[in-house]
Amino acid sequence: IAMHQANEMVMNFFEGPVSLQIIKGKLNISSELEEIILYKDQLISICEKIDNRITAIEETIILLTLVHE
Repeated sequence: IAMHQANEMVMNFFEGPVSLQIIKGKLNISSELEEIILYKDQLISICEKIDNRITAIEETIILLTLVHE
């Protein structure tokens, strides 16, 4: 996924866990529980039961992996 600076995406439409790896750029991930910033080469796994919003802080490229159980 390629995102321009300030682009947002809601991550509540996946049927299972998701992992995001930042290939380039910087990304803000926020939920009702917390907010974190991911930088290039960082990886995070997200539970499917929590609504998350991702926002590109700068031009960002993400590798998104879906896990179907």
